[in-house]
Amino acid sequence: MQVPSLPPVVDCSLFPSMKLTVRQKLDEFIELIFDNLGEFPNLMGAFRSSVFGKYIDVEFIPVPLHLWSIVSRLAKIDIESEAWFVVKGVPVRYSLTEFALISGLTCSALASNYENDFDNDSKARFIEKNFDQDFEGVVSYETVVARFVQLCTTLKDPEAEDELKKDAEVEVIRVAILMFVVMVLLAPSKRKAPIPEWIIGKIGGKEENEFPWGTWAYKGSLDALKHMDLEKKLDEIIAKNKSATMNFPGFLIPISILLFECAPDFAEKFAMRLPNCVPTLPRLRLYRPNTTKRISTEQVQVAEESIKRVQSILLPDDLEKTTDWVRSLDPVQDSHPHVELDGFVKSLERKLVLFPVSLKRKSCEVKSPKEEKKPPKKMKLLSMKKEEVVVEEKRKKKKRHSPPQTPIASPQPTAHVEEQRKKKKHSPKTPAASPKPPSNEDSIKMYIEQKFKELEDLSEKRLNSFKEHYDKKFLELEKRSEERHKKLEELLVKVCLNSIAR
Repeated sequence: MQVPSLPPVVDCSLFPSMKLTVRQKLDEFIELIFDNLGEFPNLMGAFRSSVFGKYIDVEFIPVPLHLWSIVSRLAKIDIESEAWFVVKGVPVRYSLTEFALISGLTCSALASNYENDFDNDSKARFIEKNFDQDFEGVVSYETVVARFVQLCTTLKDPEAEDELKKDAEVEVIRVAILMFVVMVLLAPSKRKAPIPEWIIGKIGGKEENEFPWGTWAYKGSLDALKHMDLEKKLDEIIAKNKSATMNFPGFLIPISILLFECAPDFAEKFAMRLPNCVPTLPRLRLYRPNTTKRISTEQVQVAEESIKRVQSILLPDDLEKTTDWVRSLDPVQDSHPHVELDGFVKSLERKLVLFPVSLKRKSCEVKSPKEEKKPPKKMKLLSMKKEEVVVEEKRKKKKRHSPPQTPIASPQPTAHVEEQRKKKKHSPKTPAASPKPPSNEDSIKMYIEQKFKELEDLSEKRLNSFKEHYDKKFLELEKRSEERHKKLEELLVKVCLNSIAR
């Protein structure tokens, strides 16, 4: 299979250092939910059954360094509906299909007038109920979080009136859904900036289950990639000779997980991928962290160098094909299709493969739809033949004009040597034994043995780490029990002395 060779926007190795600020705060959202609603099982169940309930059980959230590992490899290609990255020479697609499989959000068609299609009355009632009295009608990142905490405080207050608690139970789930959209999907750069009215209208009117949040969030992440001017940022870094900062608004976790899905050698350095099950989960729910320690730049660089195989696109498996987010998927059609990439994707849809990065691939230039068609390059064969003819003519001319050389008398061969020559001449020629190529079965066997060895090493490391962890815990518990025992003895002695004194 011929793999297209896409040019990257910049050489990512030229960036000396880069600080990333990711605006989405899924970890903070999960913490807010459990800290404030954890003691109310009925409310936790209500949020779990909502459109965003699956996200409060996400165990692994990639760090900004993981995001930089893939966005710095953005390909220089002009496609409106998707982005491509170049990972170790292999193109990796980021389209609505990949976003849906990773996020599990609804990715159906997004209406062109969605920003005006909401109920104004529902929006006004929602603002009046939650933000008019204490927040002067301002609905922003900060006020939404403050309102959620305020409602939960009312629920926990034993002296609060029953009527206030009932109102809080009704409103807290709606505010929690709005808080997820603001903190995770919208993730604005400025926390005091007002939230778009249509978002308040959709959630206030209880239309969040019908709206394609996935398609909207995907377009926001794609815009963030398109407006990320890597060339300009690299020029600034080189000119100032110091590190720079890049801000990433929007929901970009699926882009980070895309690298984990397409490069399993990279993923296993940071997280363990669980097999899918029933009920089927989105792919970002399948990862569990390997360590709780802070991930360093050096670790990420080592993981990048360890990549040996890369998968170019993601496709749903049999379990995923039954899910709502795959059945409702409506891929965006590009107005300027690419023949080369479309053919490459169609061939992968028939048979999905992992490309080894060491494979020497034939370069296949993928043109931008806005570029003019260049005339095809002439075949090099004709030019090679012409060069050979010119060289042959020069050789003949030189031979014709060169003076005749007197042959040097060679020594006569001895009788023994002559006899050996005759034997060699008349003896039948035996073909040289060609080296036996390694069979396909042998290579597969070696690959399987290598993988088993890697799995054994990995399991041994994990067992050792678990053992160390629980040994430390046991020692801590032992120390605590000894301290408590001493305190009890001291207390008993004091009690006895007091009783004797009396």
